[in-house]
Amino acid sequence: DLGDSVLRECLRFLHLCLTFNAKSAGQTPQAYAKAMLDKGEGALFTFQRLVERAFQSRSSQVVEGAARSLVALVKWAPEQFALKYSTRREWLKKNLLEGSAGTRESIGELLDIIAAHISLADLSTLLSELFEQQIQPKSVPEKLKDLSTDVAALSGALLGAGILAAEAMRRSAGDEAKGGGEGG
Repeated sequence: DLGDSVLRECLRFLHLCLTFNAKSAGQTPQAYAKAMLDKGEGALFTFQRLVERAFQSRSSQVVEGAARSLVALVKWAPEQFALKYSTRREWLKKNLLEGSAGTRESIGELLDIIAAHISLADLSTLLSELFEQQIQPKSVPEKLKDLSTDVAALSGALLGAGILAAEAMRRSAGDEAKGGGEGG
């Protein structure tokens, strides 16, 4: 499909252009993205819209490229994009469970970047959903031996749950430090 190959190459090209322009300006991609946003340039939002469109593709290669591009975009401008993606619980879960291995890996990286922005309620809900709907029912030895078990979805759920559990523990440790530590 010509549309998918063009879309994949456009994402790759724009990603490279933004990285090259940052290096040419003697800046990190983060500093360059911030300067673009401060000047009111819309290139990052155009790139984001293209990434969003690519996630709708049926081609796993296009979606994998979109996931890698989205990780870069959120790393470049977390203050602009992290909160937006932290509220998309169902979208995150879908891409963790249904995506290709490359997409799951990138969504895991994205989840790690945005985890601090996820509300405690959403963090708890997503962690519970991953555990109760994917991990717990599929982790028994009988299910793991069953070739019909979706091991890809299980691995995505484990990846996401690990990242979310680490964020919950980080917050809990921060709360204990603020409170002086509860103890006997």
